[in-house]
Amino acid sequence: MQSEKEYPFKYLNAYGRNDKDFYFGRNEEVEQLYEMASQTDLLLLYGVSGTGKTSMLKCGLANRLELSDWFVLTIRRGANINLSLGKALNAAIGNDTEYIDDHHDMENETDNTRLVRQIKTSRLKHIKPIYLIFDQFEELYILGNKQEQNEFYQTVKQVLALNLSVKIIIAIREEYLEHLHDFEQVVPGILQKRLRIEPMTLDKIREVLQGINNPEKSLVTLQKGEKDKFIETVYDQLHKEKDRIDLSYFQSLMDKLYLSLTNNDEKRDKEAVFTCASLEKLIHNANGETVRKASRTTRWALIAAGLFLLLAIWQFMEASRAGERAKKEYQRAQYEYHRAEKLINAFYFYDGKYALAYNDNRYYFINKEGDEVEKLGSWKKAEQFNIKYYGFAKVTDWDETTYLLDTLGIRNKYANKINYLDSSIQAMDVNGQLSVKLTDDIGKLINLTQLWLYHNNITGLPPGIGNLTKLTRLDLSENKIKSLPHEIGKLTNLPSLNLSNNQITALPPEIGNLINLAWSDMSDNKITGLPHEIGNLSKLNELDLTNNQIADLPHEIGNLTGLTGLSLHNNRITNLPREIGNLSKLMYLDLADNKLTSLPSEIGKLKSLVWLYLSRNKITSLPNEIWNLTNLTGLDLSGNNITSLPPEIGNMPNLTWLILSDNNITGLPPEIVNLPNLTGLDLSGTKITHLPPEIVNLPNLRTINCDNTPLDNFSKALVEKINNPRK
Repeated sequence: MQSEKEYPFKYLNAYGRNDKDFYFGRNEEVEQLYEMASQTDLLLLYGVSGTGKTSMLKCGLANRLELSDWFVLTIRRGANINLSLGKALNAAIGNDTEYIDDHHDMENETDNTRLVRQIKTSRLKHIKPIYLIFDQFEELYILGNKQEQNEFYQTVKQVLALNLSVKIIIAIREEYLEHLHDFEQVVPGILQKRLRIEPMTLDKIREVLQGINNPEKSLVTLQKGEKDKFIETVYDQLHKEKDRIDLSYFQSLMDKLYLSLTNNDEKRDKEAVFTCASLEKLIHNANGETVRKASRTTRWALIAAGLFLLLAIWQFMEASRAGERAKKEYQRAQYEYHRAEKLINAFYFYDGKYALAYNDNRYYFINKEGDEVEKLGSWKKAEQFNIKYYGFAKVTDWDETTYLLDTLGIRNKYANKINYLDSSIQAMDVNGQLSVKLTDDIGKLINLTQLWLYHNNITGLPPGIGNLTKLTRLDLSENKIKSLPHEIGKLTNLPSLNLSNNQITALPPEIGNLINLAWSDMSDNKITGLPHEIGNLSKLNELDLTNNQIADLPHEIGNLTGLTGLSLHNNRITNLPREIGNLSKLMYLDLADNKLTSLPSEIGKLKSLVWLYLSRNKITSLPNEIWNLTNLTGLDLSGNNITSLPPEIGNMPNLTWLILSDNNITGLPPEIVNLPNLTGLDLSGTKITHLPPEIVNLPNLRTINCDNTPLDNFSKALVEKINNPRK
């Protein structure tokens, strides 16, 4: 055994702080994550399954932070996210319940729960800022209920109001982003600062394999002279299986290759040389068998547990040595530090760069050195750079002219009244003014780039809207608009359009002229159909048509090949066109609450799909091709007329949540046990009488709902064992 060398791959586990010598391919993203975390107190990290979010936190970010400067707690939901947070905080502060109570301000509304007081106490006790990292946050929505979720939202809201240098990072699978809607209502900033982890590219895979090819540290090396060919073969194999690089599959492939070369060395302490021939042999022998295994081991919840233990021992020894006087001085120092920290945190540095200051009857901006930033000017009135205006600062000069100022010092003339018809205006925010009436004169604002007109009583748009060809953002939500003028089609540079919560019944054909449209919310209208020209919007990424009256989709829907999210929830759709199968990038598809009786076989072409909602339709059977959706993590079939599932259900290794409630299902196929990632299974309201005994062996299954089913006693015992494993 070569003790000085280590095995560089983690199979399906995450890389940790001690694995930095073998963590490659994410340097840029780690630096970006670190910079963003430095700039904000609430950060969302997201990406599709298999992009390595946990490793980036536990290895990349953990090694970027100086443990002497930060105290880090990593939390997973466990049985309840609030209980898990409390348990982690208890470990951090010990049994200092008196300390919690001593520092509890009864009149402070942000200090009124024990969790918040625990966080505050931990911050004071360790005399350093805290990182609270919530990993695999999607578990809160897979397994949690509304009460648990709402309690957590309120805790986050109160913690952010404390101004105690407590930073919160939430890591979540991309397909669960839409579940954050309620969270956003309580904490509006949850989606403002976010970082998407992109799948690996060929260059990144090359960086990983070149990095581990270190004869001094790694048990695995690449055959000399074959490095480039080997890397390209790995990349081709990964892309053959999926149209994106899944790191868990990559790790699994490398692990299988290692085992094939070392006679299944389970200890992984032998040296191995990876060659093109050995890789090609492995691929050939697999003969189509999926290399990736989806079972995951339980991951440690605390990155800094060992550090805290040493810190706690040191504090105990110091306090014992110095006696009671030193203890009092220590607590006094904590108190003074806390006061000083509050003063420092009174300055909010946007993006970690600029803070608003006031002196000599003027507002200006300073950098972190305390120096005035001359390019940002000085003002009679000013607001800090903020999210509301997408990173602009609202400022007013001594002539009472208001601008939106960017961090480069560029001024964008601003108005908040619709009758202010100065053609030099670039940003206009008119919302909540219920008497707003738009006239054709709005077309005189030819330099407008951003126009907010939400939450008014606007009933229609004048033709002059078509003159605003520089618009990049148009928000018309929460009005009473019944139709759009044909001139809307002149806004060919528009990437963002919000039409939600109006009374629109039809979209004009000219909507197809918005060739740069990337995002559009048309939910909560009365739209009965989509024009054929909708197919021209090839750059569209997200389209929300929830709560409309659409009965049929045009064949041209298949031209929207850039779509990653499509919601048609609560419409009147009776069938899907076969062209739906062209949406190869679609990751999220919501067809719940429609009138579907069947699905086209082309549904099986949506290889990128991770969440599919089909609940409350009239579906009696599913096409065989649907079981080809091997990336699917969530499938909701509740409230249909399905009587059985085929054996092919076992072909979906990534499935984590399967909802079959309120169907006529009488049993499950034995192949259900081939779903190693399955976390939750809902069979409530079905006619199922028996569960396969092997279901208890599913490694990640935590919840089965069998309410209102004629389940036999043996199966009831299985359900109890899964739902309450400690009993």
